[in-house]
Amino acid sequence: MKFETNNLDGIALNYAVAKAAGYSDKKLKEELEKNSLPDFIGSWLLVGHILEKEVIQIIPYTSPHGVDRWRADHRHPFKSAGSFAYGKTPLVAAMRCFAQEKLGFKVELPAEIQPPPPKSPLLGKRMSL
Repeated sequence: MKFETNNLDGIALNYAVAKAAGYSDKKLKEELEKNSLPDFIGSWLLVGHILEKEVIQIIPYTSPHGVDRWRADHRHPFKSAGSFAYGKTPLVAAMRCFAQEKLGFKVELPAEIQPPPPKSPLLGKRMSL
């Protein structure tokens, strides 16, 4: 099943980043089975070279609604028109941006790491006519 890159977090985002970084399907499967997938969204050491090579900028961003978060922009002058993503931390924003740039707006995830379906805003609320 495909999931939106901009909504990925945790192990699903780490998986997408590994795939975007060039891990083979075999290596990804082995890393998942051993529970040893690199924690890209938790380590500046793992992603520093990606940020530099891909020219990803990270800036603090406050939405018009007052929500504080981070925005990452990919603006490589010779490789693409660029993309952007938001996240609750600088690394989440940057890695969503990187995964989106390399894999597109949606990414296929194995069943064992698929995020749960989003809760409906009407779930558990009584509706009146």
